[in-house]
Amino acid sequence: CFHHQFKVRTVIWDFGGQPIPAPLLEDMACLVDTGLPQALSCLLDTIEVEALIARASALLASGELPVDPEGRRIPWPLL
Repeated sequence: CFHHQFKVRTVIWDFGGQPIPAPLLEDMACLVDTGLPQALSCLLDTIEVEALIARASALLASGELPVDPEGRRIPWPLL
């Protein structure tokens, strides 16, 4: 989750589009407002920290879990 390049990460797509619970939104708002704790930010490049904050901001703005813009991905070969 710390890589600076945006990509849709693996999530349980059945929950895509559902509201993010209020306690998680509050935690993300705190992260956006106060930044990443020094104990973690010192282990990351500045660009990675900025990307994490940007992703948290986007989730706050939408208030919903992400959906896959390309449709549901199924592992191949299907087991």
